[in-house]
Amino acid sequence: MMTDREIQEAMDACRPGSADLQQAELAALADAIRCDAGLRRRWECSQRFDARVRNALVDVPVPAGLEERLLAAVESPSESAADGVIAPSLACAAGAPAGDEIRTGPGHAGRWPWAERRRVWTVISGSLVAIAALAGFVLLVPYFRVSEPRADDRLPDEILAWSDTVVRQGWKDDLSSAQALARPLDRAIRANPQRWCSIATAYDAQTLVYDVAPPGGEMALVFCMHCPVSRTALPQIPPWNGFSATGGLTLGVWRRGGLVYVLVVRGGPSRYRQFIEASPLIGLLIGAPFSPIATA
Repeated sequence: MMTDREIQEAMDACRPGSADLQQAELAALADAIRCDAGLRRRWECSQRFDARVRNALVDVPVPAGLEERLLAAVESPSESAADGVIAPSLACAAGAPAGDEIRTGPGHAGRWPWAERRRVWTVISGSLVAIAALAGFVLLVPYFRVSEPRADDRLPDEILAWSDTVVRQGWKDDLSSAQALARPLDRAIRANPQRWCSIATAYDAQTLVYDVAPPGGEMALVFCMHCPVSRTALPQIPPWNGFSATGGLTLGVWRRGGLVYVLVVRGGPSRYRQFIEASPLIGLLIGAPFSPIATA
């Protein structure tokens, strides 16, 4: 049976939209995805992310004139090339020790072998690829660098992945622990937490997850994460009208100071509202989050 690390490494090796999963080397991963619904969702989320990265990099342009400048540097490295001396900087790029000069011309025919020229071309090719990758990264940063979660179509997939992580790590019952107190539940939540778990998310490496569902009831989770920002698009109170997501989930996202809360329940808007204050105004007046010690 594959470990979680082996599963992740195998997923990372699969190119989006390819038939890599049909390879014999990945048969164990393919079987695991077919048999585990949670793992299948994780696989699909990974493939979507990889596809976005690939699409953003496909058309990254190389800076204008860069290729010509590099080729000119190889063909005429410096003014001293006429005297049979190649600039030290280009010599280093070709693999020569720093400070050395590679001499060409009469009497030095054997000092600039084909292997050295090929090494220069390799460096140039690698530089072009690196520049294109860097440009792609710069383009991707605004898209993927999100400092706080938003109630949109991407969040349900993230929540499912977070929930899978909770299942793997397991719940804890000590609500008065220092770790739980670092990210307390908002007092606008009309439920006492039953247990908690700490997981890593893209927004906070120590996100706290509270199980606020009554014993035997349908899923109801609150994710509490520390997300300091200079500007926020989130409301200061739980939204009265939750976001209806796929899989029968309803969720709401709001901010209280430096903490962001994501309430997600299995059920419709009416069940979602059972877990927040009856009036948004009450939630706004509450202000401070409550400590789990009071409800432990």
